[in-house]
Amino acid sequence: MSKASRALLTITMTSLVVTVLAPPAAAADAAAENSDNDNSGVEQVIVTANRRAENLQAVPTSVSAVTSEQLKDLGVTSTTAIAQYVPGVQLMTVNANTDNFFSIRGATQNDYAEHEESPVAVYMDGVYLSQAAGTGALLFDTERVEVLRGPQGTLFGRNATAGLVQYISKAPTDHPDGYFETSYGNFNANHTELAFSDGIAPGLSFRISAASDYMDPYLKNALYPDKGANNSNSRAIRLQVLWEPTDGFDANLNLHGVILNDRGGLYKFTNVYADPNNHFLSTYVPANLNPWGTCDGCDILGYKQPSSYDYYTSAADIVGYNKEHMLGSTVTMHGRFAGLTLTSISDFSDYYKDYNEDSESSPQDEVEFWTSVATKQYSQELHIDNGGDGPVRWVAGLYYLKMAGKYVEGSGQGADYYALIPYGEFLGAEQRYEIDTKSWSEFAQAEFDLTKDLTLTAGGRWSTEEKEFNYNYVGQTAGFKGSPVDYSVTEPVFQINPALSGDAARIHRGDWSGKVALNYHITQDIMPYVSWNKGLKAGGFSAAGNPTLPTALFKFDEEKLYAWEAGVKTEGFDHRLRFNADVFKYSYVGYQAFNTIGILNYITNNPGKMHGAEAELTLVPVSGLTLRAGLALLDAWIKNISLPDGTVTDVRPSQAPKTNITSSVNYSVGLPFGGTMQVGADYSYRSLVYYSLLNDPASRQAGYGLLNLRAEYTTPDSHWSFKLYGENVANKAYLNNSIVSGVSGFGQSSPGLPVTYGIRVSYHL
Repeated sequence: MSKASRALLTITMTSLVVTVLAPPAAAADAAAENSDNDNSGVEQVIVTANRRAENLQAVPTSVSAVTSEQLKDLGVTSTTAIAQYVPGVQLMTVNANTDNFFSIRGATQNDYAEHEESPVAVYMDGVYLSQAAGTGALLFDTERVEVLRGPQGTLFGRNATAGLVQYISKAPTDHPDGYFETSYGNFNANHTELAFSDGIAPGLSFRISAASDYMDPYLKNALYPDKGANNSNSRAIRLQVLWEPTDGFDANLNLHGVILNDRGGLYKFTNVYADPNNHFLSTYVPANLNPWGTCDGCDILGYKQPSSYDYYTSAADIVGYNKEHMLGSTVTMHGRFAGLTLTSISDFSDYYKDYNEDSESSPQDEVEFWTSVATKQYSQELHIDNGGDGPVRWVAGLYYLKMAGKYVEGSGQGADYYALIPYGEFLGAEQRYEIDTKSWSEFAQAEFDLTKDLTLTAGGRWSTEEKEFNYNYVGQTAGFKGSPVDYSVTEPVFQINPALSGDAARIHRGDWSGKVALNYHITQDIMPYVSWNKGLKAGGFSAAGNPTLPTALFKFDEEKLYAWEAGVKTEGFDHRLRFNADVFKYSYVGYQAFNTIGILNYITNNPGKMHGAEAELTLVPVSGLTLRAGLALLDAWIKNISLPDGTVTDVRPSQAPKTNITSSVNYSVGLPFGGTMQVGADYSYRSLVYYSLLNDPASRQAGYGLLNLRAEYTTPDSHWSFKLYGENVANKAYLNNSIVSGVSGFGQSSPGLPVTYGIRVSYHL
């Protein structure tokens, strides 16, 4: 029996047990009312997975939600940290943790080119975030985070084949509300947040929120002791103005911005070679092996990192940096008339990034890499729905997106390294390219109550995508960015554009996505469901970094996912227990797989198969004590991948652990002298993953777990709170990513955070 079959049997049996033990519907109603009154049951969570507010337990799809209170308890202060607390969700980071891609159920994007979009769509206050670096921001003054697993293209559109992560900010209030919070910890870490909301005049209110985050580098550079990397230095602000002139109309203006100026571009030195006994896959150089003819255990230029360096120390001759800013404005309007609600979401955003790194992070002149990004994005959505009541509930809408991106991606080599591994005709090169994207779609979804307990959901979306690729490859005689740059030619040595390359530089395609689901209420609190989805991810272009790649291979096709899901949502024992579980089966047509073959990096379309299961449990056995646990099981394979020696085989996708566990415990108790004390712990575990699609041994991260602890005292008036926290308290060393090329003798690895600890002080109005 497969893992998925065993999981389905477990879910079914659990559902039957809870069905037997659950009280009758009338008793359940009374229990729910009592639970709400005494606040002793599990928290009722409202989500917008179907584009309207409804209870998490009523949505026939796999959804996890982290509420504002949970975010506060867990100490989550960044958008990417959410991956640690939701089963089946991982985080892929590239370019020294400055670009972030979520992985859900083993589907992700691990290309380090800045323009590539993830199959996990990220939304902030109803707006799609297209840039990978733009998804890694401060998380503050947040109402909740929703994670939707599986294809979500019917209601959320492009690039949501694997799922969706959605952040919802707290809205303005017509009365004084707000908080101030600051913390201090090791690495001189300081995180500060503040928010204030109030009414300005009848029907007019505002909310202003801000955050700053600073931390000294946790990666050390032995050549420049005062210039380590992977620090934090960012600030963010958000201003919302809400106008509600009548009960039938409201408009919210959301102005927001983020500035980052930190020191990136440093890695853990990673010495690799192509193992001739294992398909020439990238493998760590053993201490007693001399694959390059330099010395035992040495790299291609004869360097061996001193054994005295710890896990977080390298010796890089180039000091990297990362500078980003994001500015945006969103206007969200609701008009209510004749039982209908018309919603408009208009957004304009501007994003800029300038980044530089010592790619191999050694004291030798080997490889330097730099990139810059300047993008502008405009989106408009209109949708209308008939509310959440009645036997037929529907939503229909239109969506438009326009993006204009300018990108520079360059690399330079030292002369000695170039003599051994020539990446092209020149010591250095820059890819200068622009991608213009237009996407529009029409969508509709409806829920039909076939009986009082049986509901059919059906929906579809037609999406059209246009892209143009203008690519220029320019050589230079100087190897490094800091050198005086002397371009050897006045014109690009290689170009791709619509005028020159025709359809190889152009995409114009339309296709459909859709959903069909059935859910049945055995009782008010037990709902099994089954669904089928088709998801789409738009095609695109690789920034291959080498003109020897044939022009036709720069372009890749769209990704299609056909997904089955069955699950059950339950509550019982006087609403003290919530248990949700699901199983799924995926069939990919054209999975967008990022390949690294020697000095070539490009995306291909490959078939893929995935199946697995997830389960989440929330239990409140006694008032004040909350237990949470999550489990995700996964079996995933991408087919027909070519290894360096030409062998064609099936591989596990990047960031696809077979087992992922999340858990937490929180206990709050009143103290005899007044106030409350809350103590908590959370633990997450993921099994072995590969960071490269080829499953290179040197890209393998063994299974590991992270343990966080916290204790918080809140004063009797509930205004002040004082928290002690520790994260990764066992000081587990692990990698967030690893990019390796044994053929080139090149590797880079990004260590995750070591143990951090500190104190946090908060004041709430």
